[in-house]
Amino acid sequence: MASARGGGVRPAVGVDRGIDHGPPAALEPLHAALRAAGQRTEYWSAADVADRWPGLRVDTAALHHPDAGRLHADGAVAALQSAAARRGATLHFRTPVRRLLVRTDGRVSLETDDSAYVVDQVVVAPGAWAIGQLLDGLVQLPRLRVTQEQPVHFAATDPLAWPSFIHHGGAGLPAGGGTYGVGSVDGVKVGFHAVGREVDFPGDRDRSIDGVAVQQVKAYARQWIPGVDADRASAQTCLYTLTPDHDFIADRRGPVAVMAGFSGHGFKFGSVLGSLAVDLIEGRPALPAFSLSRTSLLATKGSR
Repeated sequence: MASARGGGVRPAVGVDRGIDHGPPAALEPLHAALRAAGQRTEYWSAADVADRWPGLRVDTAALHHPDAGRLHADGAVAALQSAAARRGATLHFRTPVRRLLVRTDGRVSLETDDSAYVVDQVVVAPGAWAIGQLLDGLVQLPRLRVTQEQPVHFAATDPLAWPSFIHHGGAGLPAGGGTYGVGSVDGVKVGFHAVGREVDFPGDRDRSIDGVAVQQVKAYARQWIPGVDADRASAQTCLYTLTPDHDFIADRRGPVAVMAGFSGHGFKFGSVLGSLAVDLIEGRPALPAFSLSRTSLLATKGSR
């Protein structure tokens, strides 16, 4: 596809931006959806990308998002907690909910280790291991698969000047997966999407580094990200909670709203998911794409 940059116009240095690259069939629906939402997007050639970011090599076609951004996770969580407290929320930490019960009057009983509450409605968003226990007998869920993934941070000169990038199903990628990357104060973070080993219970997550997976990410970096030092890398583990179709669950059954199955990409949609939760507790229907009744989930019912 031809470049749409026109006249070599470049985004200002230091402005967040994003690149999706890979087969045109993967990029065209994304391009159409972003345009329909009023977002700026443009196709760049591999030469355009190499000219702007010499450390990043792209595959087949590239879709540039000049208005893309990134979040600092710890800072975002702290800001959201402060905003909630200013608006009257009471925050309880290290206070797991042990039991939920819908009463005959339609309200919900909620029990922690040291307290009990009766509320009109509840939003349940505790992650895959707890959600099956809390909603047992209340809401029928699809099978939520939890995997331990292996992202890697690579040393790079000025990693914050990098774009966020996603490599869709191109050469050199694990079957069925993709690769993502983002610059941060910790270096350029790179990971494969949804290829980690499945873990069954919280105690089964040992947080041990998968040396084979790290070497695979390093090999990817050598081929596609020449601007990082593949030999200077630090690895961590993270969890994915996967629905069968990798789309979210944001739905309601009676007084219980369920937010689950964020499939590795829920955090950046946190503010939107909060708005969806408000819609649910105010009685508006779930979006079809996130409904518990959607066709892609019906054949896989049964929580962990």
